[in-house]
Amino acid sequence: MTRRSRRVGGWRRAVVLCAGFAAIWLGPLAPAGFAHAELVRTIPAGGQRLDAAPREVLLEFNEQVQPTRDGIRLLDAQGREIRTSPRVAGHTVVLPLPAKLAPGAYVVSWRVISGDTHPVSGAFTFGVGVDPVTTPGTSQSNVSAAATALAVCRWIGYSGTALLLGGVVFLTACWPAGRGLPRAR
Repeated sequence: MTRRSRRVGGWRRAVVLCAGFAAIWLGPLAPAGFAHAELVRTIPAGGQRLDAAPREVLLEFNEQVQPTRDGIRLLDAQGREIRTSPRVAGHTVVLPLPAKLAPGAYVVSWRVISGDTHPVSGAFTFGVGVDPVTTPGTSQSNVSAAATALAVCRWIGYSGTALLLGGVVFLTACWPAGRGLPRAR
């Protein structure tokens, strides 16, 4: 076997090793959001002030969902639940509202089961004749802090993966002679 054929074999081995490590390390790092349903839009929009009460609230998801028992709830500003019967129409959940919805701030709280059987939940506010209040526990600062923490963890994982794969490529492709050197003790 010539020196050139050994190098070609080394490259193949390096590619296989890199692909294996990439599959092992990047598989668990795949964003979980891709596997679950996401709320695409709502009518009325979250935080919207309406002059008149809507007849219904629409929650549109990126895939078909199934509301959990008592999963879609309408609450007034005092936290009292207003009873409704949601229905599912494809990717949309329709929440019919009472004919005489009084002026005030309202919270729509939702919890649904996505196509992969994982529960997904959230809440948004809207106001009829008044500015809506911020939903407790879902303020923008909480959301941005969680998103920042997730991004930092993701990039730490990417950096570790790049360091590992870079080391493997260096040892197999850039320094193949180092494999045969006796180890220093």
